[in-house]
Amino acid sequence: MDSDVVIVGAGPAGSACASVLTGRGLTVLLVDDGRRHGSWAGESLPPGGIDLMRSVFGDDVVEGHRSAYGVRSSWGSGELGTTDFITTPLGDGLVLDRARFDAQCRDHARSRGATVIPGRFAAMSSSGAEWTSTMQDGGRVRSRWLIDATGRSSSVGVRIGARRERSDRLVAQVLVTEDRGDPVAGTIIEAVPEGWWYSTPLPGNRRVVAMLTDADLLAPTGDRSARWHSALARTSHVSDAVGTITGDGEPAVHRADTSVLHPMSGDRWCAIGDAAASWDPLSSQGLMSAVLMGARAGRALDDETAMQALERDIHLLRSEHAALQSYYYGLERRWADDAFWHRRQG
Repeated sequence: MDSDVVIVGAGPAGSACASVLTGRGLTVLLVDDGRRHGSWAGESLPPGGIDLMRSVFGDDVVEGHRSAYGVRSSWGSGELGTTDFITTPLGDGLVLDRARFDAQCRDHARSRGATVIPGRFAAMSSSGAEWTSTMQDGGRVRSRWLIDATGRSSSVGVRIGARRERSDRLVAQVLVTEDRGDPVAGTIIEAVPEGWWYSTPLPGNRRVVAMLTDADLLAPTGDRSARWHSALARTSHVSDAVGTITGDGEPAVHRADTSVLHPMSGDRWCAIGDAAASWDPLSSQGLMSAVLMGARAGRALDDETAMQALERDIHLLRSEHAALQSYYYGLERRWADDAFWHRRQG
């Protein structure tokens, strides 16, 4: 099989890039391994995000999700404050059914002419003029360009020889449970000594509940679920919004670190989305950055100067993100001597 471009990873970044490239008349093969789509429920779009997604994927991409009208947070004090999106000029936010959203992005790329196939690659090699990618079933694909959209693993870039640089070891313990009908449609955030919690209602009467902490601060594997449920019960506000969780439930652990790939591009390859750079979920900028990055890479392909400018801008965004992180974590001083907060305020 031959294609102008092979994109490994069919999430929103890969789908955005494919949609732009097919619009330029290039043939695109979008490889979907099925492992990451919708793996972390509870993704939210802040005000302004809806217009961005429509501009890249069309109006249908925001159908079937849930409007978000604000954010409640207990951060820096025990009081629960509210930020209403009605006060912003950008309108409401959106709580995504992430599996549905990813499928909508892929469908749009397919409608634009991209070929979407299931599978995983076992090896990649370059002759300088083209890439040959060998799939696990033995099939081979030749392409002029290879794009890594594999998420935080950066599995293509790492195989090529790039390295992932992490600024922290943040992880999220995530559980999806039944939503008891919280009247406030939006995210609730609460700082605690070992990190912070968030919870968001989802479409279909579900709710995501997550604790963010550092990987080395997690309980031992055998005690992890019980410790998570016990810590949730000690929260002042998140536990009220969540209510009783039926059964023990086993929270899944996901990486949530701020990290960047060095380099992000090279001879006829590049990384986009979380494969290039990922952000602390507190910033709420990960999904929008990934889609913008994917679309811009699609326009910059075959233009070395434009690709270098994109990489410089991602590093600039990383610096701005670090400053924003420092500011927000610096607002919480109640547990300055605890390991999680000391690392971010020391």
